[in-house]
Order: sequence, then structure tokens, then C-alpha cells
Amino acid sequence: MVGQVADGARWVGALLAVAASLTALLAACVRAWAALHRDRRVVAFFHPYCNDGGGGERVLWCAIAALQRARPDLRVAVYTGDALSGERILANAFDRFGVTLPRRVSFVQLRLRRLLDAASYPRVTMLGQAMGGALVAVEALCRLTPEVFVDTMGCAGSYPVARALFGCRVASYVHYPTISVEMIRSVGSRIAAHNNDATIAASRWRTAAKVGYYRAFARFYAMCGRCAHAVLVNSSWTAAHIRSLWGESGVVIVFPPCDTAALAAIPLAPHAREQLVVSIAQFRPEKAHPLQLRAFARLRERWPAEHADAQLVVIGACRCEADARRVTDLRALAAQLGLADCVQILPDVSYAERLGWLRRAAVGLHTMWMEHFGIGVVELMASGVVPVAHASGGPLADIVLPVDGMPSGRLACSADEYAEAMHELLQLARQPGREAFADLQSAARRASARFSDESFERAFVAALNPLLGLTVALPTGR
Repeated sequence: MVGQVADGARWVGALLAVAASLTALLAACVRAWAALHRDRRVVAFFHPYCNDGGGGERVLWCAIAALQRARPDLRVAVYTGDALSGERILANAFDRFGVTLPRRVSFVQLRLRRLLDAASYPRVTMLGQAMGGALVAVEALCRLTPEVFVDTMGCAGSYPVARALFGCRVASYVHYPTISVEMIRSVGSRIAAHNNDATIAASRWRTAAKVGYYRAFARFYAMCGRCAHAVLVNSSWTAAHIRSLWGESGVVIVFPPCDTAALAAIPLAPHAREQLVVSIAQFRPEKAHPLQLRAFARLRERWPAEHADAQLVVIGACRCEADARRVTDLRALAAQLGLADCVQILPDVSYAERLGWLRRAAVGLHTMWMEHFGIGVVELMASGVVPVAHASGGPLADIVLPVDGMPSGRLACSADEYAEAMHELLQLARQPGREAFADLQSAARRASARFSDESFERAFVAALNPLLGLTVALPTGR
């Protein structure tokens, strides 16, 4: 019996050794194939959801434009899973963000994008998406093997594939860490949230299992992250987490681009600002839109006479059917709170229409806890809309900062705090003279100037310089 067990163990060991050898041989074949097919003139951006309408997509198009201006000799490609023509995708980029590219780009269609969808992994979602991202990266790199692979979606599972298997130089622009210390701590504290089901929060053993899974995934995430040659992040908050998780000392903060020049062309015109509050954010659960409605309802409940004419407009992009359901739910909540006549929920508005609302609004709302940056807050400030943002993450650390001793907005956490801040600002916006409100508008606009397209372009090109030898100089007139 002992001999049979020993023989079995030897057979298992031999099979594992053969499997390891075959895997190594396959990897070597892939590397050899990639070396023959790599196009050294191509920089490819991995952004399978490039037609979405969020801040991450604006980063993508501004990054490509910066690269094309700095190195006209390079060819740029985008990996996409969107079933649209390249012309339609670029037209949408202009309609939503006002971004046009100096030259054409190539689009590489991906058939496996569904492997990145969170809906495909009802359990162990982060790990499923990371492994799915690795497989989508294999498809992408087999279709086109570039010299430099730039991930602008935060899909860390693609980095080992691009670097180790296909021999690319890898650059990563991280909008937010897939996992963070706060997430692990929140689950360990048994707090129910959009990423921690109430049934798990109510159970000790399920909480322990999830914390163990999160810690193991954090180690895997760090391993993937260290495969990037250049790591760019969008905020001080994200930088601190990536340095902690990945152990990367060379992380470069490159604030996302905001079209502050076009927005700054909007007259401050404090006398022309209406009793209008506006919100700009994708219709995702973490954006906490219900808090905006409850805060606005609290405003009208506490000061009914002063704010009988106040209006709230919620603007955002819908990426999928789940987002569309959230819009329906928000409209139902507005009706339930008695706000149907003073709240508008507007999905997928054009860039021109968004500018129109920003011209009219006096106050802006942002309610996401631990927002990695908050480009919507910058848009508000640049256009002369005084923000009330969540007192955490990017808005707290980088954006809503005093300018020459003058506050550039307000910070809040609870519905009552938001209501009080909105009450104060709307009252200032209707005072005779409006001098105090005009001072806040001016400070907000000056604070937003640090996040211009030009600032992003210089910083992005400089950060990629070690990979491509790019020049940092921009054409005159920019």
C-alpha cells in the first residue's frame, strides 16, 4: 500500500513537471512569435470600453492626442470591444468631451470583452475580472503586438501578459486601485456597502472568508502591478494606495485632463446664475446619486420658503443596462421624495448641452465616498459652479483647496451637511451684489487651472519619455 502511494506521488510529480515544461515551452513560443510580429512604431492603448462617457475615456483621448503631437512618426492603436466604427467612436469622443485627434488612429476589435464584465462574475468578481482581463489581453496582443502597451482602464491582469509573454513595454494609468486598504478594513468592520453584501456583513465566517480573499487578491494585484515599466496615477489618494499595495516608489501623479480653457470661457456672471444645482457623474452605484436626492429633499424640507424655486439637474453617462435601471430607480426615488417637479435626471447628454447647464448653475454636487480624483468637480469649478463635494479622496486632497486664503468650494459627508452647504451657497447666489458668491466662483476657477488639458499633456508625455524617448515640448500656441 505504501509503495502504491509512493508510485502515485511520483506519477503526479512527473505529470506536474511535464505540465510545467509544456507551459514554459508554450510561453517561449509565444515570446518568439511576438518578437517576430511586434511593430516597433506602434503604441497601443488597452481600453476595451473606449466608447463609454466617463472621465476615464476623456483621459484616453487626451493621452492619444498628446502622444500624436509629441511623436508624429508613431502609429497609435486602440483595443476596443465596442461594436461601432472608428469614425462613430471618435465622433462620440468629440460630442461628449470636445476632443479631436490630430491624426487617425487604428481600432483593434476584441471579441472577448465580455470577460471583463463584472456581471460575468457574481462571486469573486475582482479575481474573475483580473483573469478575464489577462485573456482579453492575449486576444488583443495576438491581433496586434505593439512596442508599448498602455493600459488606461486599470486592468492589471493584462500587465504580466503584455510584458512577460509578448515582450511589450508596459505603461499603466491607474484611475483607482482595484482593491484598497479601506476596502479590506470596511469588509473587516462588517459594513454593508455596494461592494459588500448585507448577508456577508451579517456573518462572521463569511466576513472572515471575504477578508482572506481580499488580502490574497491584494498580493496578486501587487504582483501584476509590478510588471508595469511606468506607473501613472491620477491623484495623491491613488498614488498613496498604489505605493502601499505595489511597493512602487516611481509612481508619477498625472492629474486627469479637464477642458478648463473652454469651461473658463463661460462667464462667471453671478447675477445670471439661477437657483440651480447640477451634478455630473456616471450613473454607477459608487457615485451615490440617492444621497444627492435625499440631500436636496432635506434642503427643501428645512428651508421651504427660501428654496421653493431651487432645481436639481443630475447629468451622467449610461454605460449599460444596469446603469439605465439606476436612472429609472433615481426617477422613482425623486417622485417618492416629492421632487418630481424640481429634479431632472438626464443620461447621455451631449457636450454642448452639458455646457448649457453649467452656464446656468450656481452650485454643483459630488457625493462619491473616496472618489479617486473627481474630474466632474473640476468641470464644475472651471465653469464657475461652486462645488459641494464629498470630504474624502481626491476632492479633499487635491481639488477643493483654498486659493490665496479663499475657499474654492464646500465639503460634506451627510445629507444634512450637504443641505446646509447648498443652503449657504444658494443664499449667497441670490444676495444683492453677489460679491461673496463671485469671490467663491473666482477661487474655484483659479483652483481648477491646475487640471488643464495642457498640464495633463506635458505631464503624460514626460512620464512616458523613458519608454519612447518622447519630446516634452508642445507646439506653439498650446
